[in-house]
Amino acid sequence: MGDGNYQYPVALKWDEDSCSLKRFKNKLLLHFQSKKKSNGGECEIRDLDSSRGYILIYFRDEGVTVKAEHGEKATAGSRSSRVLIENVQDSCSADLLNLLVEKVSERDVDTDFYLEIIPELKSAVITFTCDIDIQGGFIGQFSDHPTVTQHNLRAKCLEESRMIWAEGLTPNTSEEMIALYFENPKYGGGSIERMEMIADLGAALITFESEEVVKSVLRKSHNINKKAISVFPYYPSIGECLYGKKPPLVESPHPVEFPLNMYLIEFFSNNPKIKQDIESHLGNHHCEVQWPAPDCQEPVVRLSVPRELLAQYRKMAKIAPNWNKKVHDEFSRLMSKYEVRDCDVKNAVWEVLKEKLSSPTYNRIFFKADMVAEKVFLVGLLEDLIKTESSFKELVDKKTNKLMQVEDAVPIEPDIYKFLYTSHLERSLQKDSSNLKMEYDSTTRNVILCGTKAEVQNAKCKILSAKQDMKSRAVNQDPQIIQFLLAADKQKLSSIIFTRNNINAMMEVRKSDVLLMASFEKDIAEAEKQMKNDLACRRISLKDQRVIQTPEWDNLKKTVTTQLNVETMTVAIEALLAEAASEVVISGLFSSVQTAHQQIDQFLKENTEVQVDIVVKSRAVMKVIENKKILDAIKDNVNVSKKNIIISLSGPEQRVQNEEKHLRSFLSELHYETLYIDKPGAKKFCIENEEQHTNNMWLKYSCVICLQKDGDGEAAALEMNLKEPYCHVMLPNGVKIAVYKDNPYHHKVDVAVIAASDDLKPIGQLVESLLNDAVRAECESVIQEEKKLEAGDSIITNAGNLPCKQLIHAVSPKWDKKSSSKSERQLRKAIKSGLDQAAEKGHSSIAISASSFVACEYPVDICTECIVTSIKQHMENQQGTSSIRYIHLVDSEDDIVKAFTHFLSEEYEEKNIKFSSKQEKKKIKSQKDQKKADAANKFDRQMVTTKEGIKIKMIQGNIQDSTTNMIVNSVGKDLDLQSGAVSSAIFRSAGTKLQDLLNKVKSQTPVTDGCVFVTDSCNLPCDLVIHCVVPQWDEGKGSSEQILRKIVNDCLQAAEENHMPSISFPAMGTGILRFPKNTVAAIMYEECLNFSSKGNHKHLKIVTFMLHPSLFGEVTSPSAGIHELKIGSITYQVKIGDITKEDTDVIVNSTNKTFNLKTGIYGAVVGELAHTVVKRCVIHAAVYVYVRATQPKKPFVVTKGGNLSCRNIIHIEGGQNSSQIKKCVTDALTECERLQAASIAFPAIGTGAGNVSSAVVSDAMLDAVVDFVSSKSAKSLQTVKVTIFLPSLLQDFCASMKKKEHKPSVFTQDEATKVFELRDNIEPVIYHLCAENKEAVRNASSWLQDLILRQQLEKLITDDWILEFGDKEQEIIAELQKTLHVTVNIDLPSNTIKVSGLTEDVVNLTDQIQDMIKKVREKKTKEREAELCSNLVEWRYYDGSNFVPFDQMTNLELEKAKNKKTLNLNIDLAGVNYTVVMELSSMWDPTGKEMAIQRFPKHENTLDLPKSWDSMDKSQLKVVTVDTRSPEYSDVQAQFAKTCQMKISKIERIQNLHLYQNYQIKKQSIDTKNGTTNNERQLFHGTDENTVKSVNSNGFNRSYSGLNVGAKLGNGTYFAVNSNYSAHDQYSKPDANGLKYMYLVRVLTGEFCVGQEGMVAPPAKNPSNSTDLYDSVTNDLAKPSIFAIFNDIQAYPEYLITFSK
Repeated sequence: MGDGNYQYPVALKWDEDSCSLKRFKNKLLLHFQSKKKSNGGECEIRDLDSSRGYILIYFRDEGVTVKAEHGEKATAGSRSSRVLIENVQDSCSADLLNLLVEKVSERDVDTDFYLEIIPELKSAVITFTCDIDIQGGFIGQFSDHPTVTQHNLRAKCLEESRMIWAEGLTPNTSEEMIALYFENPKYGGGSIERMEMIADLGAALITFESEEVVKSVLRKSHNINKKAISVFPYYPSIGECLYGKKPPLVESPHPVEFPLNMYLIEFFSNNPKIKQDIESHLGNHHCEVQWPAPDCQEPVVRLSVPRELLAQYRKMAKIAPNWNKKVHDEFSRLMSKYEVRDCDVKNAVWEVLKEKLSSPTYNRIFFKADMVAEKVFLVGLLEDLIKTESSFKELVDKKTNKLMQVEDAVPIEPDIYKFLYTSHLERSLQKDSSNLKMEYDSTTRNVILCGTKAEVQNAKCKILSAKQDMKSRAVNQDPQIIQFLLAADKQKLSSIIFTRNNINAMMEVRKSDVLLMASFEKDIAEAEKQMKNDLACRRISLKDQRVIQTPEWDNLKKTVTTQLNVETMTVAIEALLAEAASEVVISGLFSSVQTAHQQIDQFLKENTEVQVDIVVKSRAVMKVIENKKILDAIKDNVNVSKKNIIISLSGPEQRVQNEEKHLRSFLSELHYETLYIDKPGAKKFCIENEEQHTNNMWLKYSCVICLQKDGDGEAAALEMNLKEPYCHVMLPNGVKIAVYKDNPYHHKVDVAVIAASDDLKPIGQLVESLLNDAVRAECESVIQEEKKLEAGDSIITNAGNLPCKQLIHAVSPKWDKKSSSKSERQLRKAIKSGLDQAAEKGHSSIAISASSFVACEYPVDICTECIVTSIKQHMENQQGTSSIRYIHLVDSEDDIVKAFTHFLSEEYEEKNIKFSSKQEKKKIKSQKDQKKADAANKFDRQMVTTKEGIKIKMIQGNIQDSTTNMIVNSVGKDLDLQSGAVSSAIFRSAGTKLQDLLNKVKSQTPVTDGCVFVTDSCNLPCDLVIHCVVPQWDEGKGSSEQILRKIVNDCLQAAEENHMPSISFPAMGTGILRFPKNTVAAIMYEECLNFSSKGNHKHLKIVTFMLHPSLFGEVTSPSAGIHELKIGSITYQVKIGDITKEDTDVIVNSTNKTFNLKTGIYGAVVGELAHTVVKRCVIHAAVYVYVRATQPKKPFVVTKGGNLSCRNIIHIEGGQNSSQIKKCVTDALTECERLQAASIAFPAIGTGAGNVSSAVVSDAMLDAVVDFVSSKSAKSLQTVKVTIFLPSLLQDFCASMKKKEHKPSVFTQDEATKVFELRDNIEPVIYHLCAENKEAVRNASSWLQDLILRQQLEKLITDDWILEFGDKEQEIIAELQKTLHVTVNIDLPSNTIKVSGLTEDVVNLTDQIQDMIKKVREKKTKEREAELCSNLVEWRYYDGSNFVPFDQMTNLELEKAKNKKTLNLNIDLAGVNYTVVMELSSMWDPTGKEMAIQRFPKHENTLDLPKSWDSMDKSQLKVVTVDTRSPEYSDVQAQFAKTCQMKISKIERIQNLHLYQNYQIKKQSIDTKNGTTNNERQLFHGTDENTVKSVNSNGFNRSYSGLNVGAKLGNGTYFAVNSNYSAHDQYSKPDANGLKYMYLVRVLTGEFCVGQEGMVAPPAKNPSNSTDLYDSVTNDLAKPSIFAIFNDIQAYPEYLITFSK
């Protein structure tokens, strides 16, 4: 059979015999295998039989096109293998054809060919799969066969196709995708010639350029859009594709069932022709119809595919996908032509009608009657039904009407019937139904209808519809008009108002309104308009009720009503009497009301007595009126009276009105002004010179002036409110704005403002209850005229029951948060409108409350701010011309009062706000409390929001209590939660499970610095915990900072990844890991900002820094010698004094083991209880030995207080070391709690007989108190005092407190302000000016201002010693300021005090301040001198057992006495005056008791003075001018001139014995500590002339640290390496002569490091040893230019250089 690889034959014509073929076989193979010769390829010749006239050459590759020697071409595999048999009838079966082909071809049907019948074409295709000669052999033999001839079959060769049929495509498969797929050689494809999509079949017809591509495509399986598709060859000559041996399975469509109306089925059954047409039409759509039985109750038509079509799978493949839809749509379309309609027909009527249905009119319609339902169904074509139905129904109606007549009644009111009758309703009904009869029964109030049922029903519907369609509108009317309409004849009024004006309407008068009715809205509108024009109500205020109680009134009323109410009632007159306001009301028809009003108003004006109060602008205006004698002319017509700035006119109303008009006309021509000058002392000056100023103004400018004093005219006239204002401000134009805490509706002013709705209803029930009917009526009258007011409008009415004269109703909108700016604008408009109304009415005082506006849902802060800003704008617009002089902001709610005060302070500056004396005290206390609270809680309010929206907050609290979603924990590499403070706290709250989770992490993951682990929160209030492994601080030398930054960023990222909205950080690494707090703060803050700036966060919104709450406050000194520290709830106080004088609940007595009371406070206790106390202590002492030996318990005795002020004394054995002292204090505090004592006083336990150093004692006692507070044992105890007898111990106790005090947070800076102003008793001077000439007023005002300002003086005192002013000095200045009426600005940081006021007062106060500065300077200088002296020598006295040191001041006095060889002197010791005899080294008290003293030099033998010094001559200080010719001068000059070229005037050597010796002591200490003597530098320090004496005497004072340089290196004293730095004017300020001052200083810089802002001491050299500190700090380690020291004796001012520029 040959090689299976050679499958593609090419036929070669061969005429020679087989022998020749054998001979040329190899030659032929060589020829056809050569590409060059034949364009062939690998091939073979299998069969050498040449009898057929050709031979077959088999090629390996398909599509090879070869050339024979003579140029003929043939293609491998291109010969057709298919034969088309045509005219295959049904009688010619597939089996017959198969046998016939087997016979002719001698081939087997199973292996060599297969047959495919195409019934649609009556054809068949034979496909040979073997080698056979089709064209030359098979077709001829087949055509010659008798059976073929018998069946008239035709055979021909079927061409090779270049087209394929692809089916199974998804609907979303595009033509472009199919083309790309089949052009891809990967899928057997090639170049496409054209393509056609058949979308409804999900198929495509594709034509390739080559037949070989088709074969290649057919050999492969295909998937497009992940769905397998089928591909078949397509033959255009037969218009079909060939499916091969296995045709595709086509799913037959399911039958369609179509329900139809049973009467329609019966109709079709009766019309076979219609039925047949339907079946024929559907047959064209491959559908056969199965009809239901005619009597079927629920008939369904079944539509299905014809059975014979199912075998034609090619046709089924095309029609099956859309068959159901097409058939359903087509059948629906056919059925839509037919319809079934029903008609209601009575049984009797149907019997009559049946005979008439046989007429030609109805022969195309099928009628079906259902008399049970009384219906007849009409069935037929829709177009026939349309033509017939109406005539049928008319026929039915006609017959029905004849058989049925009915009568019905419609209830309707007579008025409405009359209205409908006049509207021609009856005529309209009879026009439609001529036989209808209608009449009205007034008895039953029914309309009786008679006619056919349809006519009656129609008429009834029209009547009811007309009634229902009547338009109606309720029209509000004045209550008095309502009363008039109820009393009048309604028919006649309707005729007058409506009928005469051709308005078809009626009205119904109800209790509160009038209901208008008409057929059309147009008539309603005209009727309402006509009512408004024809009806009126006028009110005349009745100011004197007695007028209407006279016969004249009765006669007038009778006459008027008789004249006007002739034909019918047209007017009503009624008097409404009330306590608050009475009035006469005239209501009725407009013309009648006008006539009546004119007569009654005239009568009332002529007979009513009234009083008008005219408030003039000021007493100056009143004075002009008096000078011009204006009132004298008025008195001829009316009564006139005056009170303060009010002129009252009384008499007949008409006359009063005339005179009021004349007076106001005169007032309008006057020019007035209020001069307001707020200068210290100005008011006092003007009061002292009042008469002189008044005369000068009149003589110079013809201007009247009045000085406003306390209780003067306008103030007295309006000071009706007894309550003191909360605060107030005086404006430059003399207007006073005051805030009152008071009931706004009981507050007495001229006019009050309330909030109202747009219909003038007051907002708030309380206000509503205070308004009377007159006010309501006045508001309703306004509404009638204005219809409706807008938000921001205001109207003024009488005040009802309120205590003011008039009331302003400000229309307030509802607060709208979405349109907040609009709401604020409307509220401001309402307030300004109210102020304008008050000013127009000439009122001088107004009250505004926020409560009613807050009731409109306005927030308090927005409401009060709008009110205050509106007032300010009104005052600015009026420019002093407004009559309003007093504006009261009144409310009873504290938050509103405070809000008014706040915004008043913002608008008019807080310094101008004056508080009442009571409020001023509260304010000062509040400010102090607030300052403390701010210092403690400032960070609680600190929050920063990044521009990307993350909120960064600082909160004081414990990290374990944080309620944020995530918290951060700091752990070591061992992940032990109990190893650090933060992790331990978290562990205690979370429980052991948290450690278990970390242990699991540790076992699975290597742990290194910077690792971050997230675990569950266990029992913590957060959701998750992030555990961070933080490294030890490496002082910036390694990577610890970068690791910490990464940790912070990783934590933030973890929060975001876990969708956590919030996270809390502790101050990581600031504990045992030694990270600097400032560094940690900067890192955490910067990393948060960096994270936020990336903008990748969707969930994280809040980052919180949790700062651990400090147990300690700051050390304060409430008074001299007393120092306090807040420890939790306890105040710890250290003071110098006598413990026996303390008034605490308990005093502690430090005694001995025997408790014999001979030591401690024994002497003070002696009294009537002494025996009891001693006895109890002795008994206790006896037991004490036994108790200590068996069960140590209560090693103390508690007794009564004896002669002391305390309640109890605790006698306790003093300790001899730190632990014993600590236990002693703890025992006493515990006992104190048992006794429920609030306070206890301790001595300095152990510093006496115990010989324990005061530094150890102070630390031990303070630690005991701290432990006691930390254990939460303190419940009743509030104060713990340590009373020190010896002043020398105080420094150590203060140092101990300082170590504990709370330092500002790493995230905050807390600098208390030391700049303030004193201006108590400073009142502005207010002048009221008035003249007939505007220029005169202006000139007079300018002259007064110049005069007052010329009296003013301002002096500035600058002195460094001002910084030393304490509370005492400040209190003295404050008292002097009040007395002298000056203002004092104290600026402690700048060392300045500015005094302003009258010249004489300013000079007086500045002199006294200078005296105070002098005293402070002398005191501080002496204290400094005493301190320096105490470092060199110590004087002691013998107390009977030991030599005890004197205090520093006494120590100095004794040393001076020795140096001056004073014989004796007096000193004070613990309040006792002693006389010291220096020569005898003894002192005596007043009783003659002697006490030895001794002098103990500390360093006398080791300290030598410089050889260059001049002799001191037993003086402590000497300033020596250095000779310009000396080497010493040249040396100093050279150092100065290195960097500064200014001119030196002189150089002075400072010889200060004590200061130098202290410096040398410190130098020896530093030299010893550092192991070298190279610790000293010569540096420069600039100063001013005011400081020179202090420095010369006492050296440098770090209290003034950073005043000029900003303290960038800490709170120390600063020195410069170069002289030009210190020569700057900022440091060495020139004096009045231009001279500048600079010291050349010896400074012990020792070992130093870089300083930082806020340092109070140099840092430790080694974190593990906190006591070994650097000696100084600098700005740059490599090249220092500035040094700072923190110990004053580390610098000695060796030379003072005086120089100039």
